[in-house]
Amino acid sequence: MLEPAILVPSALLDDIQKRADKSYPREAGGFLLGVFKGEAIEVIRLTGPFSADKATRTRFIRRDPRHKAIAVAEWLKSGKVCTLVGDWHSHPDGGFTPSSIDTNTWKKMSKVQSRNMVGIIRGRDGVGVYWYDIDQKLVRRTRLIQKDDKTTIWEPI
Repeated sequence: MLEPAILVPSALLDDIQKRADKSYPREAGGFLLGVFKGEAIEVIRLTGPFSADKATRTRFIRRDPRHKAIAVAEWLKSGKVCTLVGDWHSHPDGGFTPSSIDTNTWKKMSKVQSRNMVGIIRGRDGVGVYWYDIDQKLVRRTRLIQKDDKTTIWEPI
């Protein structure tokens, strides 16, 4: 797959929902780990939330060192292939439209990684999957183009 796309296991989206529900009424979040396949990004694993993170009804701040430790361990275990591909968080009582804080977070991650990044927001009524385009320096919405029991595929629009 060489075209821009985001592959997310269906089970991972279910896991995000469970973690968001468990943290309610506070936000939950963490890193997205995965691999770059041409222009496609395959999400493989997520981190968090953890006890040292700061979470309120409207904000999530990754403070727990386990996010980074898991990312580094996965990177080494995979022969430096599995890496940080984005982040996820919840909007417990809101929609899944990214805030300016969300957009700036993805922009910073993209600059550090020198790659496009993925953002997943679990809102009250659904999930939003976003593509931060490093070349255009903007967040692109995605649309679900394929879904089965194992995988979802999202295309930037």
